[in-house]
Amino acid sequence: MVEFLMDVHDWLNSQKQLRLFQLL
Repeated sequence: MVEFLMDVHDWLNSQKQLRLFQLL
């Protein structure tokens, strides 16, 4: 369960980074 949450956290961070790159 904890590993799953960590994976989701990493995925959310990567999604945020992708949005930032799209805004630039």
